Amino acid sequence: MSDCLFLPMPQRAAGARELSAWEAVWMPLGEGEAEGLTVGRSAGWKPIEVPRQLSAREGRQSIWYRTEFPRPDHSGRIVLRIGGAFLATNVWLNGKLLGSHYGYFAPFGFDLTPYLKPENLLVICCEAPVEISPEKKRHIMGLFNDGDLKPYPASAYGSLPERYQWEVPVGLWRPVELEYVGPITIDWMRVKPHFEGGDGRLEVEARLRNLDGRQMEGEVELSVPVPGRETLRLKREVRLAGGADDDRIGSRGRHVRVSRADVGYRPAPVGPLGKRAADISSRRRLRAVVPAR
Repeated sequence: MSDCLFLPMPQRAAGARELSAWEAVWMPLGEGEAEGLTVGRSAGWKPIEVPRQLSAREGRQSIWYRTEFPRPDHSGRIVLRIGGAFLATNVWLNGKLLGSHYGYFAPFGFDLTPYLKPENLLVICCEAPVEISPEKKRHIMGLFNDGDLKPYPASAYGSLPERYQWEVPVGLWRPVELEYVGPITIDWMRVKPHFEGGDGRLEVEARLRNLDGRQMEGEVELSVPVPGRETLRLKREVRLAGGADDDRIGSRGRHVRVSRADVGYRPAPVGPLGKRAADISSRRRLRAVVPAR
């Protein structure tokens, strides 16, 4: 089973493709595995729109999705990116369990590259348990656990008419995509501006992930477009073993207001024709540093 990747920012290296033509069926996780839903079996599949947030009720708390796609014509890595799924999610590709994820806001995914075939079947099961007894509650859903939002006392839960039955969200509520990347992905980027008088420091942290598992050498570059001035570029050479690593680059100088910062990674050797293997962008409003001239 491969590791679940934390993917808060879309990679922009070679594009992405949103998956479509989904079908779904309601069935408990264990029962679905026994029925062969992990390899697309069962006659109960029906077309469904994705993304779409659904409602789980007692007796209907797990939904299975399936779709098919050909192997993309991309020479690099293929990463499955699930933008949002509620609540506990299991993912299979061609009958192989890739891994699991628990949560609902954070995007996540898996490196599909080693498991792809000319034609592929992707199956996803999302579960959202309905817990009507607060003292026995095991899952954290915040305001999505609607018991605190209903206009009736807890003692009435067991005798409510159908239209007032307890519901919680479930399913793929954000798009599911194939991202085309290189051997290195950028998990996240954090920008920390600091100022003292007229001078300041821009500190950037970026977490890089080596999907190939072999040692990679290259260059991390921070690019900050500045209106009316030359783009600020900060670079640092890095060496990455398999797994993930952190890199930090910074500079001192005069500060100006900008609206975007980009972090990219280029594999060695780096030259005028070098291509970015990974590229993400932070579009939060921030005050960045331009080196004093």
